[in-house]
Amino acid sequence: MDKTLTYQQRIDKKFNKSGLGKTRKEKLFDKLNDQLDDEYLIIFSKYFNVDENLVESEHIINYVLDRFPQKEINEAVKEIDYMHSKGIDVEKYLNENPIRFCPNCKKRIEPSEKFCIFCGGKVYEDPVCPNCKNKADPSDKFCYYCGTKLK
Repeated sequence: MDKTLTYQQRIDKKFNKSGLGKTRKEKLFDKLNDQLDDEYLIIFSKYFNVDENLVESEHIINYVLDRFPQKEINEAVKEIDYMHSKGIDVEKYLNENPIRFCPNCKKRIEPSEKFCIFCGGKVYEDPVCPNCKNKADPSDKFCYYCGTKLK
């Protein structure tokens, strides 16, 4: 046992080693951060329509975790892995077939749908920040990039 650590530091170290004491979001962040190499990160960004201005893996992962339920994220990872296993150029596929999500319930929807088949909510085009011109999530009240009030 390391006697130079305080009791609280030893407890924190024990919890962090075992994964205890972390929220689901923190655990999923760690898993994604370990799993995503540069190529996979680009595909992951395209899948979830992450703005091109976010380039660091931590920012991309947090952007996705803040906006989508864990179930959708896990399904996306499975789908991307499946396409890779079938030899599909996933990045090219996503460029030709962009994926859309309902702004209300965050479930995947067809690009042509005007209303969500899961919650019935109206599907809007992504708004653009009037200040920095970046895309914003329809549910955002403030721009993720510059803080300008939206709507």
